[in-house]
Amino acid sequence: MTIGMKAFLLLEIIAANLPFLSAKLFIVVRVGKSKPLFVILFELIAYYCMIGVLARFMETQSYGAAYEQGTRFYMIGLIMFLIFAFPGFMLRYSQTK
Repeated sequence: MTIGMKAFLLLEIIAANLPFLSAKLFIVVRVGKSKPLFVILFELIAYYCMIGVLARFMETQSYGAAYEQGTRFYMIGLIMFLIFAFPGFMLRYSQTK
């Protein structure tokens, strides 16, 4: 695994946890005292799409063309993204108040 791959994986882990660690929408817009769950889910999907576009761009730059992928590839990628988001989820929802 190259340094670029490791950096991208770290970026993906950070992006997966951002919705749970920040009280703001996309770290910029305050949405109230606490973000509702549907806003967090929207952010997760948006970050997943952003990371996917970045990965496709990086693949095109590295190999000259991006390989075509099927639905299975994207579903597995989404599940991996949700697994990466688990630590942020636990930090946000397992704290006792």
